[in-house]
Amino acid sequence: MKTPPKPHHKKEPNKQLVIAGIVIAVLVIFSLGYYFTIGPGKAYEVSEVPKLEVYDLTQDPKIVYQLLPTEDKSVPIINFSTNLKTNNFTLSNYTFKFTWLEEGVYQVELKNASQTQVALDILEEGGSSNFYLDTKDNETDLKLTLSEGELQIENQHYTQATKSKIILTNQTGSIYPLVISLNNGKNINVRVNVTSSMTPDVSIFIGGAPYSFSENYSSNTTKVVDFNWTAPNESKAIPLQVTSNVGGLKTKANYLLAVGDVAYAYTDTGFPTITLTYYNKSAGKATLNVAFSGAAGLQPFALPCTLDNDSTEVHFNASVKRIYSYLNEEELGAKVWAPQLPSDGYVKNLVPFRGYFLELAALEPYTFIANCTVHNLIPAQVSAPPNFGTGDSKTLDAGWNLISIPGVVPLYLDDLVSSSWELSEVALYQCAQGYKCSEMKDDKVLYPGRPYWINTPEQLELSYKQE
Repeated sequence: MKTPPKPHHKKEPNKQLVIAGIVIAVLVIFSLGYYFTIGPGKAYEVSEVPKLEVYDLTQDPKIVYQLLPTEDKSVPIINFSTNLKTNNFTLSNYTFKFTWLEEGVYQVELKNASQTQVALDILEEGGSSNFYLDTKDNETDLKLTLSEGELQIENQHYTQATKSKIILTNQTGSIYPLVISLNNGKNINVRVNVTSSMTPDVSIFIGGAPYSFSENYSSNTTKVVDFNWTAPNESKAIPLQVTSNVGGLKTKANYLLAVGDVAYAYTDTGFPTITLTYYNKSAGKATLNVAFSGAAGLQPFALPCTLDNDSTEVHFNASVKRIYSYLNEEELGAKVWAPQLPSDGYVKNLVPFRGYFLELAALEPYTFIANCTVHNLIPAQVSAPPNFGTGDSKTLDAGWNLISIPGVVPLYLDDLVSSSWELSEVALYQCAQGYKCSEMKDDKVLYPGRPYWINTPEQLELSYKQE
């Protein structure tokens, strides 16, 4: 099995990547020969006239319909049931009709169990449509996609039966955000609500150590526990993790206890030291400090926040030999910045969601300091509270993608993808100092401030809400 190779700066011209006669680095990406399987969810493949049975989209997340209608051919109605909330397995029944209008253009109609029309839309080849079936929220319930002669109907609330929903509130029921801001010495009471298809076992960790709690309520699908915590007198960022174990499958929800002015503090061997310190906490305004060691070779970094001024030339000087990045978009490919390149060099701006590698000009420590705004992502699949934050998504192209996760709270890749089956052939790598890369097979946690290589055979949509 081959890992992503080390980017290098060539001395001879490369026909694909030249700007003003200056040759930039080329990343040579190899295919992977190893794949792994996650989760039971697949899809109902319908290649003949649909049966009278009701397809359950809480058991399998998709109906893939391969028998498209033609001008002189009507299509039988597809019957299916689905849930309208993540980890709420109450089923609603629907009938779906797909009608030919003209070449490559179809009408889609959805009726509820009372045969009342609840959705009507026009779908064209290569297009998609979102259906909102629950009138009490603005969340997408079904997504329809028409591509290459196949219609896909996908449940946007699908999770494995043993996945859990984790929400933290105060004693009056107000939902805590992922970053819980506290004054020095402040005491808080936290209620943890965990729901799943079976009674979950709950564990709590603060600062990486187990933390005690008391059980408030338990049923065959829910457990509610309470804990009390007092913030230290010094400012610091302390990770809080709630773990739910159902049938041997763990769901983990990460939070951050931000005490005083510290928004984020991360130190780990092989990575730069990253700190974020608020100067206007209510507005999410902070100062970012990224300290690189004076070591040879490539050093990974990414942005946990949005810079006030994202120009590469403003923030880096002759102390930096090169900065590498990568965009999986047609002819863009490998990208590099260096002091001698023109101002329209490939890495012109430093932005969230992208990964970078920095190479120093001399073996001396280097610190990058900038003001920025912090926006945290909430994973839509597991721990996103209803009607909390703005829904959004980011689509990764097929092939290699060099990405990062903005915010100050670590997230799990599984929780950003609508269905675990979509990760069955996805490979995830992290690369430490000196471009020492390793595949992440088990605990696919994405830390802010780190770049990650993702190789996916098809487009992969990351869904989230943003605080």
